[in-house]
Order: sequence, then structure tokens, then C-alpha cells
Amino acid sequence: MSSVDQLIRAMEGARASDIFFCDGRKPSARIDGRVAVVDWPVTTADELVLLLDQIKGARGRFEATGDIDVGYTLDDRRYRI
Repeated sequence: MSSVDQLIRAMEGARASDIFFCDGRKPSARIDGRVAVVDWPVTTADELVLLLDQIKGARGRFEATGDIDVGYTLDDRRYRI
């Protein structure tokens, strides 16, 4: 799996505002108000940990609740992950 920045850059062309990851499933994205599965490989638990480690404080919140909803800013644009 790529870095969070690389994943977001890949989604920019599709005008995605939200990206959803779940262990054992392909990522999904909210595009024009609708959630659709993205044609990327299935996300593993190890990949999710690597992604969480790239977002300040995300891993601790995820481990405490089993879920996370964070804002992420890249190039002055805000995304939800």
C-alpha cells in the first residue's frame, strides 16, 4: 500500500472527499456524494496500521475505539479518512 499522501493524490482526479478503509476489503471513496468501492487491492490489517501511523494520533484513537474518522489536509485541501 502507498502512503496516505499518494492515496489521496490518486483520489483527487476522481473528486473524492472521503476515503474508507476496512481490513480485508477494498477501499471505498465518497465521490459526488455517493460511496463506491475503489479498484485497488484489498487492504490488510498490517497496511491499515502503516496508514494509521502516518496520521498524527490516529493509531491510538483507533486502538482505543476500533474505529476512526479523521480529517487530513494535503495541499490546502481537506479529506476525511
